[in-house]
Order: sequence, then C-alpha cells, then structure tokens
Amino acid sequence: MQTIFVIVLGYEGIIKDDYLRYKEYIKFACLLIRKLTDKYFVKVIVCGGHTNLKNPNVSEAKFLRDIMRRRLKRTHNYVIIPEDKSLDKKENLAFAKKIMQKELKGIKLAKNTENVFIICDSMQNIQINTDARNCFAANGNNLFKYKIVFYNGIKHSFWQIIGQIMATIKDWFCQICPWIEDEFIHLRELQLHVNHKDRI
Repeated sequence: MQTIFVIVLGYEGIIKDDYLRYKEYIKFACLLIRKLTDKYFVKVIVCGGHTNLKNPNVSEAKFLRDIMRRRLKRTHNYVIIPEDKSLDKKENLAFAKKIMQKELKGIKLAKNTENVFIICDSMQNIQINTDARNCFAANGNNLFKYKIVFYNGIKHSFWQIIGQIMATIKDWFCQICPWIEDEFIHLRELQLHVNHKDRI
C-alpha cells in the first residue's frame, strides 16, 4: 500500500477556552483522513508547540493527537505523529517536513499525485500558501507534491482578522529580511519560557 502524509496545523485556541470553535475543524480533518485511508496508508503529522501560557505542559500537537485518536478509533491504515516543537506556521511546515524525511525509510511514497495534504484554517490562506511553497516547492523539490485543504467554518473576531493581516505583513517582511523572523521567534521563546536548543 502506498503512503501519503497529512499535516494538520494546530492553533493556540485549540487548547484554550474557545476549543469549541475548532471542534468542527478537527472533525473536518478526520473526515479527510478517513477518506484517504480507503486508498493509502496515511501518516498524519499534527503540528503545534507549547504555546498556551495558562497550560504550558500541553502542546497543541499532543492535544490534537488525543482528540483525533478518539474520533478515528474505528479507522485503519493511519498513524498520528505529533510535531510539538514549532511556534508558528512556518515552523509547523519546516519541522513537519523533517519528520516526513525521517519517515520515508521503508515506505512506498505515492507518486504522480499529491502525497502531502496540508489542512488549515482558510484565514491563513496567503501565509500558508507562501510558507508551503518555500518549504516544499523550493530548490527544485520533486519528492513531495502538496495540496492545501482549507477549512472555512471557523468564525473569527474582528481583532483576530486584524491579527492575521499583521502576521501576513510580518511574513512578507521576513521574506525580504530573514533575520526579522529570527528575532520574532526569539521573542516568542522568551514569552513562552522555551529553550531554543530544546526545539531545534
């Protein structure tokens, strides 16, 4: 049986009080995974680090993994792998790719079709398209063929939309000046009391 990868991006809100807003997002991801397991063995990589200051011992990735295991308990031909070191969407994809490269040994990766599905909230559209292109399509990569699957059902407040616009602008600046990204990550690590050496 051929293997494909599914990357499910986590969000800080998943382990906050507004988890119910993301319940349908998780259901959406599980439905896609079930559909794919009819034809492939699916390696699911759930992404997201320890981003919740109120609950620092729980990562987005492991929280997602536990919920998805319950929803997929009658599903076969899949495995869930948590990626819980990342602090932003760019790192979600970069660290997931590292896991994928390690998982290639001993598998038959699907070819001549999309073999990486990235599931995320539609509000991340511009940001994820840019990050995925840089991660999977740069430098003539022909191994991983990705497809982004957007979920449109999460309702966002005005300030969340403004925050996403600011994050997209920040990403554009980081494309021009990569050192800005390093500074943002460093500040995020300080805020979350995370040791850089433990993540990289």
